[in-house]
Amino acid sequence: MSQADLALALRAADVADAVSLPGFESRSFRVDHKADASEVTEIDRNT
Repeated sequence: MSQADLALALRAADVADAVSLPGFESRSFRVDHKADASEVTEIDRNT
């Protein structure tokens, strides 16, 4: 992986954190089940 690709991946992770963490910290979110019966939060779906 090139340094540019790594930098992009790290930036994308930072943005995803900024979008999703406030929702998880509020502890006020819905949990649904996917077709395979595993759980997914509305925050995950919206991120």
